Amino acid sequence: MRRFRAWRCGRWSTAQLGWRGERLAARRLRRSGYRIVGRRVQLPSGEIDLIAVAPGRRVVFVEVKTRRGDRSTRPGMAVDQQKRARLRRLAGEFIRQHRLQGCGIRFDVVTVVWPRDGSAPRVVHYPAAFDAAGEPSLPPSRRPRRH
Repeated sequence: MRRFRAWRCGRWSTAQLGWRGERLAARRLRRSGYRIVGRRVQLPSGEIDLIAVAPGRRVVFVEVKTRRGDRSTRPGMAVDQQKRARLRRLAGEFIRQHRLQGCGIRFDVVTVVWPRDGSAPRVVHYPAAFDAAGEPSLPPSRRPRRH
């Protein structure tokens, strides 16, 4: 009960908020048929939030962005060109480490917004948010898939 009150009053640390957002994102992806194969995967040059296998056996590298806020909060905007380049580099390391060169890959973004009024969090999944070259596939405002 104490944890619920801390969340409701907005007393979660940034790390706790991110961890809870990643858990919620993983749960929603599993409900959509994805198999989560890695969480917070540590590599020599950084961390990948989630790694999943999508239906059709495609390896999906997922960046999760979690924020506290209201309807105007857009955490997906934080996945800029630098962040996309970093995720592509980390995905390459992971693929080489696990000898997955022949597998298809995809980069998704999941955003989680915890409203300040204590209502249920809003989760939006952007499948194929950007391609292997780092270019956005479509503007995020046109490609959301709400869960």
